[in-house]
Amino acid sequence: MRIKDEAKVTAISQAVFQITKQEGLNNASISKIAKLASVSPATVYIYYQDKSDMLSKIYLQVKELMDRGLAKKLQSETNVKAQIRAAMQHFASRFREYPDEAQFMRAIHSNPQFVTTETHQIADEIAKPLNDVIEYAITHKLLVTQNRDIIYAFFAGPLTYLLETRQVHDRVTTNEEIEELIEMVVQSLCAD
Repeated sequence: MRIKDEAKVTAISQAVFQITKQEGLNNASISKIAKLASVSPATVYIYYQDKSDMLSKIYLQVKELMDRGLAKKLQSETNVKAQIRAAMQHFASRFREYPDEAQFMRAIHSNPQFVTTETHQIADEIAKPLNDVIEYAITHKLLVTQNRDIIYAFFAGPLTYLLETRQVHDRVTTNEEIEELIEMVVQSLCAD
């Protein structure tokens, strides 16, 4: 049995992020990824069954990275407003720390067909702490809408737009801007 070469796996992941950023997921072929990662296509197939398996596994690694520590932050807050604020601060921090991974995650969200159904189910489990907060808020009518799609769009959309737009134009997003945006979202989303 072969020993997993973590440097090659990391190089493959980085190549996926770079191609996603430059060309989009549709153009992320195994041969292109292998070339950019400086490995042979056969090496990619040692670690992944196919493109879907590769993108699914990388997506779950990124999802775990982005959500790591979120549950603890949510538990430390005493009300839904504070939990939403904490979640947005958490994701803002993660997206700024890992911009390529965040862009890859957004690409998967926009193109869910590239990963398996099982991957989506596992990702939902990873997101359970935040989903539980939203579900509680909906049940107790603490938000201005009970429509989950609108809630998540409003929760993620403004922050994603600001950070992504600034990243594309090589402009810095200040902590003050992020806090102002978070406060606007929290005040607009919460019912009280």
